[in-house]
Amino acid sequence: MAHAGFYFRDKAHLIKMIKQHAGVYNIKLPLSDEQIYKDIIVDDTLETFSSFYPNIYVLPANLNDLRVPTDPKVTTDSVSDVFELPNLWPLTEGNHVYGIAKILPLNSYAISSASYAYETIESFQTLALSQGLADLSSVIEPCLTFYMISPRRFRINNATYYRNRVVIYVEMSYNPELFDIPPGMRISFAELAELDFRRTIYNNLKYWNELRTAAAEFNLRIDDWQNAEDDRNELISQWSESFHTERSDSTILIF
Repeated sequence: MAHAGFYFRDKAHLIKMIKQHAGVYNIKLPLSDEQIYKDIIVDDTLETFSSFYPNIYVLPANLNDLRVPTDPKVTTDSVSDVFELPNLWPLTEGNHVYGIAKILPLNSYAISSASYAYETIESFQTLALSQGLADLSSVIEPCLTFYMISPRRFRINNATYYRNRVVIYVEMSYNPELFDIPPGMRISFAELAELDFRRTIYNNLKYWNELRTAAAEFNLRIDDWQNAEDDRNELISQWSESFHTERSDSTILIF
């Protein structure tokens, strides 16, 4: 790969660095900075990057509050198994939902006082009994499964023993303003953005040998960018092979 990416502070700094690396910072291109941002960075780079390394919105919820009783895709007679994500920020601020990474039971013991009651023999007996029951239920009860039905609705099967209190990890795109891309992932984002810029400009200007302006005549040497498409395909191929193991807690936002 010819481009290793770079760290950027904000969207203006991203575009500036891309144009500097391409050697066209002081040249007026057929695309304005606003067009580069909207048509390339947001429409192409942001969507592609988010599909591999989505922003994770951690949503504690009661399933009864999210239940949709009249959805045509309900598969149970008594209680609906279809739910809908709420219209909460940041799910309504320019981001859109890709899917759900996982659904876990709400841990009601995460914040508890330390009474040191665990030092008694009864506590150890209770712990052993609870673990035994958990092991038994994991064999008898079917595991929870879920999948998306529409951009905001999803179905959950076998969720009765979760007591309807869960934590939903929602996969969504990053904000178009790029402020919520984690610092540790910005170099990778910039790498893809630079390749998207080069391939788009090349496809728009490959039939032009020179660019004439009122000030001067420029030889853009865009032949240097003709491999941008291949470099991008190589990068996407690398991400396709490794994205499932490279996702980390750094992509998780808690609101």
